Amino acid sequence: MSLHDKAILIDATLRQWNARKADKAVSGEVNAQKGAAADASKVIKRLISKEMTDPISQNITALRQFYYLRTLPWLNGGFRILPSNQLMTFREGWKELEGQTQKKIDELILNYDTAMKRAEFDLGKLFNPSDYPSADELRGKFEITLDIMPVPFTKDFRADASDAEIKELKARIQETETKAMQRCADEPWLRMEKLVDELSQALSHPSNSTEGRIFKSKIDNLEKLINLIPQINAFQDPNLTDVSESARALIMDADVLRGNDAARRSTKTTADDILRKMSGFMGQPPATV
Repeated sequence: MSLHDKAILIDATLRQWNARKADKAVSGEVNAQKGAAADASKVIKRLISKEMTDPISQNITALRQFYYLRTLPWLNGGFRILPSNQLMTFREGWKELEGQTQKKIDELILNYDTAMKRAEFDLGKLFNPSDYPSADELRGKFEITLDIMPVPFTKDFRADASDAEIKELKARIQETETKAMQRCADEPWLRMEKLVDELSQALSHPSNSTEGRIFKSKIDNLEKLINLIPQINAFQDPNLTDVSESARALIMDADVLRGNDAARRSTKTTADDILRKMSGFMGQPPATV
């Protein structure tokens, strides 16, 4: 069974209005007053208050994180891999976040005139009506789209070329696909290795040192990844499943790891054992190759 049968390609486009504008005239005045070169500094105006724009930015960031956490790399950017059996779960989560984001965009547009009046007060002489798009133009500055397509199937390749040329092209396509599949298989391992190694490194330092501090977010991120592994294990690699479940032994109260030296030593030993186990599996060709 090929990757064509196990996964789909998915590409998210997330675009937003940054609500900022460089003021060339004021920049020139500031540089001249300070005896600086004309391009030494730049004055950037915030066109709308943070209270109106930050909720949108936070939602866009949540969408982007949702997308990248649940998909795997494919070739060199653009489309990413999503295991086919996760499509419905992914779409449900995406639609929920998309709806929350669209609600915030609608709120901005609904209150746009009021926001502009406040900006006129906040900016004073820096305010320039021409800096602002119309309400219709503003909506067009936001985009949330999700494109989905099947993974190309090498056997379906057609071209107006000789048999020998087609054979060579198919071989190159197969080579590219094999490399992409390997990246897809490696990604969950690399994510796991990074988080476990960071924990191990921190535990190798004294608990009262900067390098040895254990933040709750470090433990939380590892736990989130462990729970996510079944969704991004595109090739149903049993070794990845086993190692990720073993890593649950590292999930404990960060306060304990901050103040209990025995717990730190024990947890570091477990982390190092997991890293050694991982090294024997990482880089292996996926089962479909």
